[in-house]
Amino acid sequence: MSGQHNGRTILPDDGAKAVDHELGGIMFLRHRPSNDLVEILDLEALFDPFKREAKGRFHAGEEMPDATGFTKTDLVFPSGERLPRCWVDPHYRN
Repeated sequence: MSGQHNGRTILPDDGAKAVDHELGGIMFLRHRPSNDLVEILDLEALFDPFKREAKGRFHAGEEMPDATGFTKTDLVFPSGERLPRCWVDPHYRN
């Protein structure tokens, strides 16, 4: 079940995880294959270099689609910049 509670959006399938909108917990990235914007719903997975995917949903069209996993290599910042290496490579310090 999803919904709003005290300024936090509780996401489906994530149990206790929530995105805190008051603290700027929303991030949009561009999906390179489609060139559409994606709202990232799991920032923890996005920042974790050991995870290959992050949960998000497209922001195109009139209806909000269901969340899905996006491969981090297919995501870039809206400016076209790649994601920081420390988000995608577990061996970035080497």
